[in-house]
Amino acid sequence: IQIVSTVFPTYDFAKSIAGKKANCTLLINPGSDIHSYSPSPEDISTIQNADLFIYIGNKDDEWVYNVIGSKDPQVQKIIKITDYVAPIVQETAVTEGDQTKTDEHIISFPTNAISLIDVVAQNLGEIDPDDEKLYKKNADAYKTRILKVDKKIQQIIAKHSSQLLVLGDYFPLRYFVDQFTLAYRAADCEKKADEKGNGKGTLSGLLSAVRENNIRYVLYVTLSNPNIIKEINEKTEAEMILLSSCHNFTREDFV
Repeated sequence: IQIVSTVFPTYDFAKSIAGKKANCTLLINPGSDIHSYSPSPEDISTIQNADLFIYIGNKDDEWVYNVIGSKDPQVQKIIKITDYVAPIVQETAVTEGDQTKTDEHIISFPTNAISLIDVVAQNLGEIDPDDEKLYKKNADAYKTRILKVDKKIQQIIAKHSSQLLVLGDYFPLRYFVDQFTLAYRAADCEKKADEKGNGKGTLSGLLSAVRENNIRYVLYVTLSNPNIIKEINEKTEAEMILLSSCHNFTREDFV
């Protein structure tokens, strides 16, 4: 079975569920900018020859429809993630003319991840009915690991009086904070989760949030510009913590 995924999480789902029964390809290389990706002729060929193709389905994926538009659904299975998980509209302080762009970081929400694991397992079972039970078994094992992480996150949150996350970066965790009912401040967002997060995501606003709430840790995201987070660290001594949105990884982290 040939499986192609545009992003790492669903690539990892498919690889873990299918095991040796499939050859899995991650289309967007580790360390690459997902938002500016454009497929090469080789990438297009890889997609068109796949038995299962998985992509997100937001505005950054508009190129996909030219590639798969003529594919016979009886020949190739296609999973569009936004068909199975309701996307959340992005909140951004930057006016781009399009106020309905959705947040593509869907899998930062553990429940979303579990739903998508079931979808991947179901599609693999339809492609290869003889091994359907194996795929379900592997999917159940993966879901158990996610539930353990989910429980640990809840335990960590319960131990802390502050429910405010501060990111000196863009914000890839909208689904995550909604699930765990957290407040947040981020460099690219105007709207916040509650009154503790009101105000625009300017540097001065982030500095005030850190000082007023005695925030000990500020977050930044993999593969981003660290300038804002460094300035917050220098002016408040809040420790910098790297946050992975699970959307992409550096080449060094990818295994």
